[in-house]
Amino acid sequence: EGVMLDGQNTNTLTIIDVRPEDEGVYTLQVTNTLITDLTLESHNVIIDAIVTGTEELELEDFTIYPNPLNGNSLQIANTRQSGRFKVQVISSTGQTMLEQSFLGQQAKLNMDDLPNGLYVVRITDESNRVQVTKLIKN
Repeated sequence: EGVMLDGQNTNTLTIIDVRPEDEGVYTLQVTNTLITDLTLESHNVIIDAIVTGTEELELEDFTIYPNPLNGNSLQIANTRQSGRFKVQVISSTGQTMLEQSFLGQQAKLNMDDLPNGLYVVRITDESNRVQVTKLIKN
């Protein structure tokens, strides 16, 4: 909100390295810097990140529950094998709210300090394959 992006003064704005957790609805406003209260146009822009040609979407080994999360404890189970994995919880604004590494097949993530909202849970296994899941915390 209110953040100027590189390339804002050109006819084309290119966003490089869009990730699945960047998906969402953003507001695009065209303004005049000489007249600060003047907004020429305002539009909603939908970013739908489609990943192709990588292993990013191949990992489906993890089950995340409950979803939606009504309490404060998120359970993560590796349904295929035991090993090391990293869990990141990313807010709808793209901020990493939690990051923790685990060893084994089961993990419990304390979400006490996170406000209710929409999150992306990104799990990376020891082979650097990634699984991304949307999570709602009520």
